[in-house]
Amino acid sequence: MKKGDMEMINLAYQDKQLEKYYKEYRKRSLSLMDEIQSIIDSGFTYENLNKYNKNLDRFKREILKVIDKLDGYNLYMAKRLLERNKIKNKDILYWWILFKYVEFMYQMEAIEKEIINAIDKHFIEETIKQCESIVDKTYKINSENLINEAMQEPNNLGYEWNTYKTSITEYNASEMYDNIILNLRNNKNKVNRDILERQQNRMIKKNKTKFTGALDNQIDFNTSYIQLHIFEKFGIKKARIMGVLDERTCEVCDDYIGKVYKLEDIVIGVQVNSHPSCRCYLEPVKEYE
Repeated sequence: MKKGDMEMINLAYQDKQLEKYYKEYRKRSLSLMDEIQSIIDSGFTYENLNKYNKNLDRFKREILKVIDKLDGYNLYMAKRLLERNKIKNKDILYWWILFKYVEFMYQMEAIEKEIINAIDKHFIEETIKQCESIVDKTYKINSENLINEAMQEPNNLGYEWNTYKTSITEYNASEMYDNIILNLRNNKNKVNRDILERQQNRMIKKNKTKFTGALDNQIDFNTSYIQLHIFEKFGIKKARIMGVLDERTCEVCDDYIGKVYKLEDIVIGVQVNSHPSCRCYLEPVKEYE
């Protein structure tokens, strides 16, 4: 296998897995749109947003559906809302939308874990094969522990994955709420599909067959983190930056591709994963090279 072939094989496998997530996200976002539309249709108008609502049964049932998925401030507020006998309509609208987003992200979490584990385990297996081909030793890697460790590290963009998902869930809910308020002011009561599309693109976006977005970036980070960890376990001291050389290769990556670095000098976010959708990866180098 020629240098670069491994990267193309790995990218193809990664894209195949991401396609599953992309399709599921689109399907569930349509359901989310219907659910938010149902909330709006339950009686919200711009004129009654500041009025208190005493008919809270449906809203409280929605809280109970997600309360075990909440933590921190959101859990505190859910418990407070359950205790109230009347709540302003604008507060009901905001928290109801947020809880729908929490439920949506929770539903996506199972398939997210599935594809992350599949992709990362694939890279672990391939990296072990690479190391064994140049080092006369074997080493057993606990894949589950290594993947969990990577997921808990701040990635190349500076955020830890679960923290990011919490913040993006709240951001998306706030964005939807603000747009609904604006629409109600203008006597419109339809969910803006463009907002859901934009929110999906932040998580995962498909350009022809190439995927971008936060999930793709996290997987790329995991790959580099996993490779460096396995190289170290095998006693490998150096790695070469590899990448796909074509019309999409950026100037940043072009400066690093083909160069050899000591492992301690490699920084994820500099030589590899220097930008979202970076296609560079690491190749172990024999000690005498």
